[in-house]
Amino acid sequence: MSGFPAAVRFATIGAGADCACAGVSRQKAWAATASASNTGHAVPMNLAAIRRAPEGASIEAVLNGKSTPVYLEPSKYAEPAAATQRLAVSRLRRESRTLGAMSVLYVGNRNYSSWSVRGSLLVRQSGIPCTEVVIPLDTDAGMAKIAAVSPSRRVPVLHVDGLVIWESLAIAEFLHERAPDAGIWPVEPTARALARCVSAEMHSGFGTLRAQMPMDVRGRHAVPGTPELRRDVERIEQIWRECRARHARAGDYLFGAWCAADAMFAPVVSRFRTYGVALSRGAQQYADAVWKWPALMALAAEAAAEPWSLDLGLSP
Repeated sequence: MSGFPAAVRFATIGAGADCACAGVSRQKAWAATASASNTGHAVPMNLAAIRRAPEGASIEAVLNGKSTPVYLEPSKYAEPAAATQRLAVSRLRRESRTLGAMSVLYVGNRNYSSWSVRGSLLVRQSGIPCTEVVIPLDTDAGMAKIAAVSPSRRVPVLHVDGLVIWESLAIAEFLHERAPDAGIWPVEPTARALARCVSAEMHSGFGTLRAQMPMDVRGRHAVPGTPELRRDVERIEQIWRECRARHARAGDYLFGAWCAADAMFAPVVSRFRTYGVALSRGAQQYADAVWKWPALMALAAEAAAEPWSLDLGLSP
C-alpha cells in the first residue's frame, strides 16, 4: 500500500529553491521556479526517471526510489525569493488544474510541524487530488507566506476551489464529506462519536507534552520527567487502551481501521520515539502499528530529507 495517493503532488517553498514533482507515472514533473535566464518557463526535473517509469508506478519509483520531494540548488536560479515563491504557487495551481487537482494543502516543515503532519495524513488518506506545499517555519519569508495563505497565520490550511479551511479538525470533516468512503471517520455511529471525542481532546489538550517534547521526527533527545508530563502520557495511554479494548478485533488502530483519530495521535507516536518514552505493552504495540502506516513512513522520510534545522531550546 503506497503512502501517496496517485494525485498527490509536492512543492517546497524555500529561500530561493522551489520544486514540484509529479505523484503519478508519465506526468510532467517541473520545478516550480523560474530559470536563471529569467525566461519564466518551468525547468524539467527528473524526466528520464519519469519516462522510464511504467504506467501505475509509484512516486517512489519516479523519484528513483526516494519518497521525498526533490530539492533544487538555489544557486541555479536568479529570481528573488518572494518572486520565486509567487511563481511557484501560481505554477502549481495552474498544473493542478490541468491535472484535475483543484486542492492545495499548505504545511510547515515535516520534521517540526505536528499539525502539518496530521493535515498531510488526512489528505493522503482521502485520496482527493491535492498539491502539498511545504513552507519552512521560523523564517521571515516563510511566516509571510503562511500569512498570505492562512487567515489564522497557522498551518495546515487547505485551499479547495476558492474555499479556505484553516483548522485541522475542520479539514478532517471536509475531507470526510468530500470522500465519505475513504474512512476518515469510522462508519459505526458510536465509534465515530468516540473518534471525534479523542481527536478533539488531542487537539485541545496535552499542553505539557507539546511544550516539553517539541516535535522533531528525525531527532533523538532526553528531557526531564515531570509530574505534569507523566499525567499527559498516562492519559494518552488510557485513551489508546480504552479504544483498543473496544475495537482490537477490527484492526490494529484505535477504532480498528485507520481513521482521523490515528492521524491525530501519529505525531504523539513520533514524539514518544524521539524522547524514548517507555510505554505499556499494549500502547507500544499500537505505537508500532501507527509508525508502520505507509503514509506516516513516507512523511518521516520526507522529514529526514528536509534541509532545515531549528533550535528547539532543549538542554544538551
